Amino acid sequence: MYVIWILALYFHISHGFWSMFQSMGATNPKWIKRLQLISKIYSIIIAGGFMLIPIYFFLGFGEV
Repeated sequence: MYVIWILALYFHISHGFWSMFQSMGATNPKWIKRLQLISKIYSIIIAGGFMLIPIYFFLGFGEV
């Protein structure tokens, strides 16, 4: 379940990041495309990092 909610977090961060710039007036189509790409990369890094922790333990690497 944790991983599913992190996927939801990915979509939330991805939309919120570029939407923030759009709300501030950066509505140039050239820059919106770039900001959307940057927001997807940033969201993958954040969500991927949070997903690594439970996957690491699920695969048994965290056992003592």
